[in-house]
Amino acid sequence: MKIAINGRILINPHLEGIGRYTHEVISRMVQNHPEHTFYIFHDRQVNDMFKYGLNCHNIKIGLPTRHPILWRLWMDYYLTRAIKHISPDVFFSPESFKPLSLEVPSIITTHDIVYEYYHTFNRWSHQQYYQRYSPKWHKTADQIITVSNFTKKTLIDKYRISPNKIKVIYNGISDDYYPIPDQELLTFRKENDITEPFLLYVGSIHPRKNIELLIEAFGAYKRTNISSRLKLVLVGRMAWKYDKVLAAIKTCEYRKDIHHFGYYSGDLNKLMNCAKAFVYPSLFEGFGLPIVESMAAGTPAIVSDSSAHPEIGANAAYYFNPNSVESLAIAIQEVINNQQIQNKLRSAGLNRAKDFSWDAASSEVYDFIEQLGNQSK
Repeated sequence: MKIAINGRILINPHLEGIGRYTHEVISRMVQNHPEHTFYIFHDRQVNDMFKYGLNCHNIKIGLPTRHPILWRLWMDYYLTRAIKHISPDVFFSPESFKPLSLEVPSIITTHDIVYEYYHTFNRWSHQQYYQRYSPKWHKTADQIITVSNFTKKTLIDKYRISPNKIKVIYNGISDDYYPIPDQELLTFRKENDITEPFLLYVGSIHPRKNIELLIEAFGAYKRTNISSRLKLVLVGRMAWKYDKVLAAIKTCEYRKDIHHFGYYSGDLNKLMNCAKAFVYPSLFEGFGLPIVESMAAGTPAIVSDSSAHPEIGANAAYYFNPNSVESLAIAIQEVINNQQIQNKLRSAGLNRAKDFSWDAASSEVYDFIEQLGNQSK
């Protein structure tokens, strides 16, 4: 069987969200199924880390897709032409984007459709593109994978997609996240001069992530706990529309206790292990990978009660209202100042993390692709 794959999201060296999903799922699929031939199409020079095996052909086509006009050109001209040339049995896109005039059976993975609920979170041009073409991608795809039941429900509600067309396959957790022995952590702390307790946020920084509220809640906690040495550590690139976040840090009376690392070049799992708690204030997620990664590391998770979070976190997170500074400040207070709650969250998190596996996710995605590919023969 010949399988064509949209690999434009595989951009080295830093993989976020959908890029991480694409890498984890496709790399396993290629390696576990040498009997098939995979064609991965990229929009820029291919890094060696994405050359997954002898049965995998990495093909650069078109121009880098840095603007909606180029998205459309790449998908509906370059990719369509390339797919027609190789005549695959099935096409898989690990994101929602797909060519509209494709004559090959297709499966897309939808992580979320936040643009249908929050119209100001993206750049104007991106927002217009998503709202115009997303309904078409979903209606022309033969099958759809979603990473949560929450995302499945949003597709049914917004686009009137048949539930029978959608399969829920949860994301996995990288093997890079696990509890670190105390002595090893002590060495890491000394090497990195980590002497104070800290809250940790991991993820890109843009309006949906709700970082302004986190900064305000951190300040509220510090005002209530005058002697607290707690710090706030933000790890993740400044993505877009982040001016208000920078302003919030600058005007916070505890700004000296807030540290932003951008891309973190050290051992993120060890940093996660060192954190007193992990906090994820995002307003809207289709899954929320950092949540389950923190759980796998054994770090107590403080998570907003929005979108897919309660489904993914289940009973292993401390939830708060993402529209309330007071709610998050209280959550921080409860978790940071209560060892019993920390222990309970740590134990529940480690158990919940066992429910997510990239091996299982990749296997389920492959089975879905194989089923559609066989039907087309």
